[in-house]
Amino acid sequence: MQNSNSDLNSKIMLLEAENAALSERAEETLLFRLVAETIYQTKDSSFPIEPILEQISILKKIPFCACLEQTSNGLIVEGFYASFAELRPSEVQISFPEIDDKIPSDQGFLILEGNEFEFYGLSLRIPDQLFHPARALIIPCFSKSISTRYFFFLGNCGTENYFPKLQVLLKQIVLLAAERLENSYILGEMTRLNLELDNG
Repeated sequence: MQNSNSDLNSKIMLLEAENAALSERAEETLLFRLVAETIYQTKDSSFPIEPILEQISILKKIPFCACLEQTSNGLIVEGFYASFAELRPSEVQISFPEIDDKIPSDQGFLILEGNEFEFYGLSLRIPDQLFHPARALIIPCFSKSISTRYFFFLGNCGTENYFPKLQVLLKQIVLLAAERLENSYILGEMTRLNLELDNG
């Protein structure tokens, strides 16, 4: 009798694990579809960043998501979403000198723990006493239409193994965004050349 109870418990645990995995995959598929719809619903290259970041933040429970652009003056925050507070763009400052050199090219992303922020030169100013970033995931988004753009995700305490599992999905989303920017750039160049030929 004890063996049959043990077998039953094992089967229940296995079914619960399979159910959790299916649920997670369904959630990831939903998120990818929502983001793709948001990216491709606009006609020009300036697709809305904030709704995409908000969708990622809410569905994957990431407290802070941002899109940054590297300029000669440092990183500029192109858009962000914070689930813990309503912040103005002027309140959010992120500095990460030589960010591109610190992301391993063979991985295409960088995960940092809070105690590594200072060592890598990452500094943050996000004014909220309830949010204490404990880890960061940075994924570059390259396109001809912009020099360098990065998607930046911050987690707080209790998300130790979260980003390693999540980075595959987030990399796919960033690749989708880069592809959209690239297609928009090519379309814009073709339109410009056609206008030059018509006027020339």
